[in-house]
Amino acid sequence: MTCADLVSECVVVGTGRPSPAMFIEPVDVQMDHCELKRAIIRKTRHFHSRRYIHERITSVDMIVVVPPRTLPRTATKGNIRRKAVEEAYKPLLDELSG
Repeated sequence: MTCADLVSECVVVGTGRPSPAMFIEPVDVQMDHCELKRAIIRKTRHFHSRRYIHERITSVDMIVVVPPRTLPRTATKGNIRRKAVEEAYKPLLDELSG
């Protein structure tokens, strides 16, 4: 993983939106969120350059940092539930898409 030193868990959401948003649970909760977001953009730049424009995350504004273990997960495997994240953060996603 490109950002394993920065991100413990993440999910990208954005179905039906002009741009996707990335929700991350950081490894270091003390790290400045602005610095963390810039580091993620820097480390994923090459990956995103190979995506369609509407699939790219190229702005720190489209990265949302949440506390560890707060993203909705499945009960059995503990996988992050993308649809549940979209529902839980709908107002924020609406604002970001604004």
